[in-house]
Amino acid sequence: MQKWFFGIGIFLFSLFVSGNPNDIVDLINKAEQGDATSQTRLGGHYLIEKHQDIEKALYWYKKAAAQNQPIAIYKLGEIYEFGKGVNKDLKEAFKWYLKGAKLGEIEAIISVAYAYYMGRGIEKDMKKAFYWFTKATERGRENSTLGVFYLYGIGTEKDEKKAFENFLKASQVRKTDGALFEQIAIMYDGGIGTERDYYQAFLFYKKAAEKGKAYSQYRLAKWYYFGKANIISKNPELAFAYAINAAKQGQAEAQTLLGSMYIARKDYQSAFYWISQAENKDPHAQLYLGMIYEFGLFVIENLEKAKFHYQKACEQGVKEACEDVERLSK
Repeated sequence: MQKWFFGIGIFLFSLFVSGNPNDIVDLINKAEQGDATSQTRLGGHYLIEKHQDIEKALYWYKKAAAQNQPIAIYKLGEIYEFGKGVNKDLKEAFKWYLKGAKLGEIEAIISVAYAYYMGRGIEKDMKKAFYWFTKATERGRENSTLGVFYLYGIGTEKDEKKAFENFLKASQVRKTDGALFEQIAIMYDGGIGTERDYYQAFLFYKKAAEKGKAYSQYRLAKWYYFGKANIISKNPELAFAYAINAAKQGQAEAQTLLGSMYIARKDYQSAFYWISQAENKDPHAQLYLGMIYEFGLFVIENLEKAKFHYQKACEQGVKEACEDVERLSK
């Protein structure tokens, strides 16, 4: 879970007391008179490094919390979650987050959702996590985690359409999330939760690839190498560039594809290297290794090894390899 500790909320609540000594005096007077907003701002003031006094911050936050000031309650949760000036206490943090969530504080709602999801300060409970993530979405905070819940039926019934809708909405806010872009691309590509749309899949694969997502780079490499449904024309150089980027990240299918590209270029040493990298991860790598050993491409011709690799590929569902096993068995 990624959160800003003592972030924008504290900044806003302490901004007007940061430069003028008279401001802090006025703020203290209002806080001592029982004004919950002033108490919250004063708590934030004492969390800033320049003025830091955790005991005073806790004192004023708790004063405001006693009046159900939701931001103060949320900030108490943060203090205990991250152990800022106090012993880290996830159970205590959860107690404050839950209180804030019940008052409608959006950051507290998200914190409670993640706490139930990850088992932080409370036992894991996917149904409750789903409930609170839904609450956050209803408040306008798009979160792709809810899409994961719908996609896999976690804490709720599986609903691929709702999963897709949630991912798509989240992508309009989280515009640098490569994993989210890749998930949307996969769903467009496979017609999961939406109609199959290769063009949209291409656009999202491209966004994800730009963020370094290896699977998306592999898909683009394959589509540029073979062409795709009148959407992408063949472009061997682009295909090679995407394939090598994905292969270097350990993406097995990309390693096999890259190896096949090297075979086409008659660079059998590089082909053998990359295909061997995918040997235990991609059944098609076994098919190509069989070919390499059968025809002695970079290695010494060895029909027994060729048959061994063809058999491995066949056992993993590569029909072409089954035909090769039968051919070499005659």
